[in-house]
Amino acid sequence: MLQVNPDLINNRIHRAISRGLTKNGLREVQPGENPDLVVRYWVNTSQEVNISVLGSWGPYGPYIGSYWGLIYNDVSATSAREGCLIVDLIDPKSKNLAWRLYLIRKLTNADKDWNKADDEFTKAFESFPPPTNAKEEKKKERAAHPPKPDQP
Repeated sequence: MLQVNPDLINNRIHRAISRGLTKNGLREVQPGENPDLVVRYWVNTSQEVNISVLGSWGPYGPYIGSYWGLIYNDVSATSAREGCLIVDLIDPKSKNLAWRLYLIRKLTNADKDWNKADDEFTKAFESFPPPTNAKEEKKKERAAHPPKPDQP
């Protein structure tokens, strides 16, 4: 069972985001100062368990292999844990999303998985800030598909 340590996750994500923004000429500000961007992130894990059972139920056997398959019984189980991280950079003046990063991966070894995720952070921040034409395309896309109002 992979343990999720919130303090370790916060420290690693904070360090990766700070590194990415510093490379782009930005710096972290203290509460009360006027930021150019607001950082918000979510981390979530999920676990999937798959179980398959094959047995000799009723008059018809599984017919696996030879006639000895009639006494064949098998239960197999597998599990996988997946982690998801979403980082939003928000323009505090317009309150619009300025940039978003998704990292989704299967988790097997906390240290090795973090090293891969850290490399993905570095690669992702190479596309920040987005070019002006990409921003214009997103504005057109959002105008063509506006958010639906909340249902009562």
